[in-house]
Amino acid sequence: MKRAALSLIASGILIAGLAGQASAKSPFTGCPPSYQVWDVSTEPYQADNFVDQKGNNDGTACAKQIDNKTFEFNGAMFPLYNFIDNAVPTR
Repeated sequence: MKRAALSLIASGILIAGLAGQASAKSPFTGCPPSYQVWDVSTEPYQADNFVDQKGNNDGTACAKQIDNKTFEFNGAMFPLYNFIDNAVPTR
């Protein structure tokens, strides 16, 4: 189980590029209140793409920053996120 979690986090590190900001695509997000709408084309993250492909594959996921955790990639610091698919029902 730990290996799977580490693989998911590591996959987010493997893609090159600069971090972008999450962006909303529609008023209905499908994300829980503590998560933000996330465009899965945001780099250097790749775990978001995996989560979306396993979910509804609409190019959007939900992201929640993990405390103040960061990682370094190509000399730049990036925040770590927990990604879930945006198919989560909201109230």
